[in-house]
Amino acid sequence: MPAQLTYLNRALAHFEALWVIPGLQCFWSLSSISMGAVFFEEFAGFEPWMYGSFFAGVSLSLGGIAIVASSEIQSDHPTLSNAVSLLPDEYLASQPVASEQGAPPI
Repeated sequence: MPAQLTYLNRALAHFEALWVIPGLQCFWSLSSISMGAVFFEEFAGFEPWMYGSFFAGVSLSLGGIAIVASSEIQSDHPTLSNAVSLLPDEYLASQPVASEQGAPPI
């Protein structure tokens, strides 16, 4: 788990979450299916039509994730700058501002 979080943080530092999170979900699904097949022999009692149905379902699921990931974000979605602009001025003035030298490394 720590290695997964390390690589997730590295990926989020270099790429948008719109691509990283669906990629992580696809990898998680495929690895869970693979480990279930190896360790628990989940496919031992499958008949040929079951393999086709199963892999069609997996393909639809992963294809849906890919479609959602490839869609563009609409401009009417709130952004962080829009959310910050909704905060009262008194709150923003009371918060410390990180300088270039004091900011933590990414």
